[in-house]
Amino acid sequence: MTLSLIHERVKMLFHDLISVLTEEFRVPRLNGGSTTFRREDLDRGLEPDQCYYLENEPIVRDKDEIDLTIDPPPDLAIEIEISRSVLDRLGILAALGVPEVWCSDGESARFLRLQESGEYAKVPVSPHFPGIPSADFIPFLQQRTQTDAQSLMNSFRDWVRSRRNSHEG
Repeated sequence: MTLSLIHERVKMLFHDLISVLTEEFRVPRLNGGSTTFRREDLDRGLEPDQCYYLENEPIVRDKDEIDLTIDPPPDLAIEIEISRSVLDRLGILAALGVPEVWCSDGESARFLRLQESGEYAKVPVSPHFPGIPSADFIPFLQQRTQTDAQSLMNSFRDWVRSRRNSHEG
């Protein structure tokens, strides 16, 4: 599949945002990138645009290969909906057991959490990063065409610190 510049820019923006969030919240992180995840028993697999091990990072830290029949799936997957819809991919992510998916079309952001029913439901805040609503990502998505990536991350980091401090205090 040919990926557009906007797709890659938004994907990398989310990677940078998650890097800042994990640093500021001191959440361990293992980057899975766009690793192909398969379960032979499901006869399914896919490559998320980006994925991360957060809660399960200690379990997979020393692994160079993931076997989803014994290893956990990534804790968080990022899906960019520029050139394709995530709807057909959500069923596969759910079958693989990915507990959280963040979706963006470059203009908006949605956080989805896997429910006991096996379906994803929209949630306003990720349980990994309390006090950081998906709706508040929109200004940062809009800024990607107005400033350089480092300035954007500096601004985001300042915003996260203010939110984290108000949430903790």
